[in-house]
Amino acid sequence: MSVEARKSNAALDLSGKTAVVTGATQGIGEGIAVRCAQLGASRVFIIGRSDERGNAVLERLRAVARERPDSKQQFEFLKADLSTLETIKQTASEIQKKVGAEGLDYLLMTHGGPPNGLYEENSDGYEKSLVVHCLSRFGLSYLLAEGKTLNDNSTVVSILSPGSNYSELDLEDLSLKKLHATHPWRPKMLINQGKRDSTLTDAFTLEFNRRYPSIKFYHLFPGYVQTNAAANRGLPFPIPQLGSVFGPILAKVAGNTPTSYSDIPLFFAANPEARKLDGYLFNERLKKIDLGQWNRDQANREKVSLSTSVFVIYHQSFLASGHRTGSSQDVLLIFSMM
Repeated sequence: MSVEARKSNAALDLSGKTAVVTGATQGIGEGIAVRCAQLGASRVFIIGRSDERGNAVLERLRAVARERPDSKQQFEFLKADLSTLETIKQTASEIQKKVGAEGLDYLLMTHGGPPNGLYEENSDGYEKSLVVHCLSRFGLSYLLAEGKTLNDNSTVVSILSPGSNYSELDLEDLSLKKLHATHPWRPKMLINQGKRDSTLTDAFTLEFNRRYPSIKFYHLFPGYVQTNAAANRGLPFPIPQLGSVFGPILAKVAGNTPTSYSDIPLFFAANPEARKLDGYLFNERLKKIDLGQWNRDQANREKVSLSTSVFVIYHQSFLASGHRTGSSQDVLLIFSMM
């Protein structure tokens, strides 16, 4: 739980370390960025869509630094909307350029939010939730690992929702376009978006740990954290309204605020005690989450490599970017759970 993580993190010193936090202009991401500054991270790059909120968070970080004697901490806002393949690629390139030869120690991805049950296509023709929640996390992790931007012994943390089972997962329709056409009922779409995002992110997390053994990849469930996520994601009445009324009580009794939660992802990112825990999927109580049934099946995992909905995207856009000089078969191996 957050109290246990905060106690364990009390002795952490992140001086000399570089962190990138996505979704950092509010909510969980903002809390993590502030905690990075409090623990002395030398460089913190925050990523979000709003200049106004980004600059406000920078002021919070600088205020933290002013309280530290002789602080030379550096903070920078990178504006990015991670809902298209091109912006994912551009953001990875920008991170690589900004961190330079010193490399990146912690990539903490909090962008997105709960599934909202809406079917919205991006400019590439793919459902936006798929791109924001899954493909952007995959793309940033993959490009920064392959480009050697992520240092040895670095950590990548995705905050989403691990452990779901999606037995109906259609690898040829990851955007859920067929489901939306035949069953447009919003609650059904919402449930399937959540299961899809969880299942794919779990698969990526396991594969990246196998493919890049010098880097740790975690997928964390935050539990209830008092944020504006329900309203930001356009969840229907009365969910946002109930959250605004009962959220503070729930956060105090059984959940967290962004501030209290922030120590949990940083426990996994930077605390040596996390390496003593077995597994890569955890909840807010630092308890291991079991892999969903679909991902436990080797045959199912191998099917991921046949998904044109995924590998064609990255074959066409990421290999063309110049980050790699491999073949489409090499991209297929990323998704093969061998």
